[in-house]
Amino acid sequence: MGDLILPPPKRKCVSVVRYFMKYLITTTLLAIATLQILAQETDTSRILKFPKIFWSIEIPQTYTIIDSSETAEINKRGQKAIEESFNAKINTKRVVTLFTAKKGASYIIATIEPVRVKNYSEYKNKNRQVYEVLLKTMQDQIPTAKFDTTISQVKIDGHSFEKFKMTVAVTKIQKYDVIMLSRLENGYDFGITYLCGITETCSEVEEIINRSFFYKPK
Repeated sequence: MGDLILPPPKRKCVSVVRYFMKYLITTTLLAIATLQILAQETDTSRILKFPKIFWSIEIPQTYTIIDSSETAEINKRGQKAIEESFNAKINTKRVVTLFTAKKGASYIIATIEPVRVKNYSEYKNKNRQVYEVLLKTMQDQIPTAKFDTTISQVKIDGHSFEKFKMTVAVTKIQKYDVIMLSRLENGYDFGITYLCGITETCSEVEEIINRSFFYKPK
């Protein structure tokens, strides 16, 4: 599994490769707790801009932006799930959550993390390790579920993203998708992760993401 080295049975503090943490903590908990209600709906429309990566997205009125305290609690619980799966401590100080938005059981999460890589091939290989970590954690948390994964390429506003899709079948009729989009942008590992709940499809979430855009710095 690449350069991921697991500690011996005795619990030990280790530093997990920074790429592992770009969305795993938030995504893991949200995938496990798909039906959990974490915030009240609001009727305020928002256009968000993130100057570090020159990216903007509009969050519809029907979605709630989860505040920082709730996001921190989600991260804490998701981190625990990953640490239990790998018997390791993880460091998430460099990962910045830009926003987390939800509607029912659907979520959109955007994160950035400063990175230094020799080339895109190295970045791509690290992404593969991220996917393996996410899959193993989910399998440990929901051992009775069935999992299917695919990797492809998509474009948002002309910018290429690698797309990792994991379909989780809890039962024959209860299924949901976890999708992770990633790219290098202005010195950051930029990720957009979205989860489509049991009763929703990904089309609405993907429409929101596809309407987002990169703008030129002033």
